[in-house]
Amino acid sequence: MNSIYIWGTPNGVDEDIYKTVTKLLIDIFKSRDMESLAVFFPTDRMNWGLGEEIIVHISGPIVLGGKELDRLTKSVGRVVQSGFRPKHIKCVVLKEKSSVGSGHWSSS
Repeated sequence: MNSIYIWGTPNGVDEDIYKTVTKLLIDIFKSRDMESLAVFFPTDRMNWGLGEEIIVHISGPIVLGGKELDRLTKSVGRVVQSGFRPKHIKCVVLKEKSSVGSGHWSSS
């Protein structure tokens, strides 16, 4: 399963924004015939500057490479940017190895 963690979203954002962003991100992954996606918005303990800079981590058995991977990160970043309007956003793919003994575990 692929996952997206969106760090640094501002407080007080309407729940509908989170739902819309999540649905759009799921659509991006479905359009590329990629595995299912879980989207997380971890809370931040510090309010200083919250929402000004957002970091997006994408992880999972992503099978894209090269320019396709660049297009994925740009698409994901643009969706998050349109929902939360940060001054700066960074979108990073943390690729997992799919080989045996890679140090990753999943219940499915």
